[in-house]
Amino acid sequence: MELKIYDAKGAQHTLTMNENVMRDMRAEDGLNAVPLDKFFENQIVKATGDVTAVPDGKGYPTVLNQIAAQMGVTPRSTLKEVMSGGVHAASTGGDASITGRLLVTAMLLPIIENQMRENRSGYAAMLRQHAALNINLPGTRWDRPILDFKRPENSRPQPVAELAEPVRMLTIKSSQKSSALLGEAIGIEFSDQALQNSTIDFISLSMRRQAEESANEVAMAHILSLLNGDADVGMPALASVVRGGAAVASTLDSAAGSGKLTQTAWVKWLWRNNLRRTITTVVTDFDGALAIENRLGRPTVQTDDAKSKRIDVLTNVVNPNWPNQVDIIITQDPNWPANTIVGFDKAYGYSMVSSAALNYAAMESLAIRRSTKMRIDTGSAVDRFMDDAWDILDIS
Repeated sequence: MELKIYDAKGAQHTLTMNENVMRDMRAEDGLNAVPLDKFFENQIVKATGDVTAVPDGKGYPTVLNQIAAQMGVTPRSTLKEVMSGGVHAASTGGDASITGRLLVTAMLLPIIENQMRENRSGYAAMLRQHAALNINLPGTRWDRPILDFKRPENSRPQPVAELAEPVRMLTIKSSQKSSALLGEAIGIEFSDQALQNSTIDFISLSMRRQAEESANEVAMAHILSLLNGDADVGMPALASVVRGGAAVASTLDSAAGSGKLTQTAWVKWLWRNNLRRTITTVVTDFDGALAIENRLGRPTVQTDDAKSKRIDVLTNVVNPNWPNQVDIIITQDPNWPANTIVGFDKAYGYSMVSSAALNYAAMESLAIRRSTKMRIDTGSAVDRFMDDAWDILDIS
């Protein structure tokens, strides 16, 4: 099958789709078959020597849209129509079924990933939004720098004599923390009999539903690891690195405890170690969020009479080292410990790491089984950035 593709400069490229191209697609990254449109985009770059020649949909339609248009394929097309090469299979010539099967993957991927990964209400989105650093690795090897703050804890800037070097305040090393980023995968298999009525958008909706649930589970596991630690990435439990250990609400205020929180304990905890960080985000379960919402002694204006004549002097704190508002992430992980509130400064809290090498799709045609399998792989991990940005409040 021959496809006519226009690049971003208006030049036309004739790209051939056959079994040899399928082999080349699988060898593109040495492990997995890249999607059809990505493979053709790479071919355009190789032919022109210009990465900007890939059409982005503004001047000329994207490669995927051009392929689909030539084959007469839309999201409402049935899998049978796509697998057979589209409504224009006879005019394009060649073995249309090869291109059709690969086109299924190319069309499903952006529909699923764009909807799933940009889901603003999911835990995965919240995890990315509150990360101090979002890192995308080109491979699966993760070398994390070690920040050694022992010197700034024990020394301060000193006068510098002529030609003398300044006191070293921070040491950064990476050789001692290196690990492989693990991946997760979800997949789907549909028989040839199911191709008759199943459409592209129907399959994408089904996979997106499963992908979103899986993404939430993985994200909540990452959130729990920020508290309990993760031996796979060399991250110790948070309680072992928090300065002074976890704060106990009943110690901050004798009226707190037994699952109850008071205004005094809450503000004292936010104020604790405020010279090192400002807690902007807290993580807890639903009961912990209710304890924050219904804390005893919380200021209210419902009973205040603004017209009352009184002898009073208002106060103004000139160094309020607490936030005006705290974001609350309510985790639904059943393993989250009860009566535990974790707070962190999101400017220095944790790194969110993902791997571009694991964000691929692989599809294989099983002619004997008369079915098609498709797999979508992702990989991510989290790592606490600065331990001083974190704190724990125990309200038990």
